[in-house]
Amino acid sequence: MIGLNVGGDDDRAEVPAFAREFGIQFPLVFPDEQLVDDYMGLNESIPQTFVLDRQGNMVKRYVGFSEDRTPELERVIQAALAVGQ
Repeated sequence: MIGLNVGGDDDRAEVPAFAREFGIQFPLVFPDEQLVDDYMGLNESIPQTFVLDRQGNMVKRYVGFSEDRTPELERVIQAALAVGQ
């Protein structure tokens, strides 16, 4: 898991405190504009979750957050991990 900060350069200084406050234990990185364009396209709503398979292909994209989505997300992740083993 990797978190992408798409808030821009103004947010960079705030990221470490945000990670501590919310107990984030995975890497938070700053993508370049091309990566943001490639993945977020015309919908720049946040948060967004992308599940990639072992070859780096996107298998599912979720826009927004809902705890009700957790079981489906778990199934999608497990299926993506199982392919290519």
